[in-house]
Amino acid sequence: MLDGFATGASFTILTVQAKYLLGLKIPRHQGYGTVVVTWINIFANIHKTNLCDLISSATCIIILVAGKEIQERYKDRLKIPLPTELVVMAGATLASHFGEFNTRYHSSVSGHIPTGFIPPQVPAFSMMSRVVLDAIPVAVISFAFTVSLSEMFAKKHGYTVRPNQEMVAIGLCNVVPSFFHCFTTSAALAKTMVKDSTGCQTQVSFRP
Repeated sequence: MLDGFATGASFTILTVQAKYLLGLKIPRHQGYGTVVVTWINIFANIHKTNLCDLISSATCIIILVAGKEIQERYKDRLKIPLPTELVVMAGATLASHFGEFNTRYHSSVSGHIPTGFIPPQVPAFSMMSRVVLDAIPVAVISFAFTVSLSEMFAKKHGYTVRPNQEMVAIGLCNVVPSFFHCFTTSAALAKTMVKDSTGCQTQVSFRP
């Protein structure tokens, strides 16, 4: 079941990010058949691929994969994890700025990013009808994924997990931060495996 969730989540993430990797501007489909419709739109507009975005994406992916392989192969010799993600983000930002990718090649940029803490606000319930079809499966899969990972590591390290307690904790971690525009909370298979392999035992651990 865990492998099925991981495979489905990976393919969904690839589907969502594919248009950005290729620099395509296609509308986001909502509701049933989102994955199929998205790929149909991608292949229908594949001739509009932005070469600058494609090359940038391929370069970043190659560096990330190489960094992961190096870290896996030499993890016994490395005292701290390699900050590959940070290096890629900083390098891509500098390359985009000084290379004028947005002006010269029409690559998308984030634009102005506000700093500081956003004042708490009540979530916009008017958007509920637009996100409910995606939110329910995400909530169910998030809970099942988190409990599956918890039980897997509980069995490995010899302790027990209470699924109801985990459900309440995940709910509070998503309801309270919703007033502060935070991302949803869920377990991460890759990060959890890396943390466990490096000896981390609590949530207080170094993360580049």
